[in-house]
Amino acid sequence: MTKQGLKALRVSIRHWAKNVRTAEQGNTVAIGPDNCALCRVYYYRITGNDCYIRHSNGKRTYCPVCNENPVREYCERTPYNEVRYAINVQDRDRLIIACKDELNFLKSLLPKK
Repeated sequence: MTKQGLKALRVSIRHWAKNVRTAEQGNTVAIGPDNCALCRVYYYRITGNDCYIRHSNGKRTYCPVCNENPVREYCERTPYNEVRYAINVQDRDRLIIACKDELNFLKSLLPKK
């Protein structure tokens, strides 16, 4: 993982910790690419429809979320989808659990020490 990617992952982890607290308080959580440090690095700099940075030498640096599973696009098959569902059906308890799951998922992407 690049230094830029690791920094964005850590910012995302802090963001989801805040989302957990926000959901527990019954307030609206901040989701979507505009609220994601990883998306600001990878998604907003894409060429095409994938979550990677294409370098001048032809190599690609993938978002840690997508890189974890090469067939994953964006945040598919991650706890993020459950967060979106819980918001859509207005289920606060489900939202709290889903936010915690997303937080733990992102923590699992940190490099092992």
